[in-house]
Amino acid sequence: MKKVVCKPNLITYNTIIDACGKGGVDLMKMLDIFDEMQREGVEPDRITFNSLIVVCSQGSLLEESQRVFFEM
Repeated sequence: MKKVVCKPNLITYNTIIDACGKGGVDLMKMLDIFDEMQREGVEPDRITFNSLIVVCSQGSLLEESQRVFFEM
């Protein structure tokens, strides 16, 4: 999308994060996408956080879960 100068929006980021979680992508990659989302000025919503928390809970990732929780 970026190569054709199409800026991702909230729905785009939520879809990517959710697909990564369902597809078994490493949580750190998902958090990189989450960080990029915020750098681009796109505010996460409850759907964003829900997708991240589900992945954190499945992997028993306490520190990452706490980070997501505190950002909410």
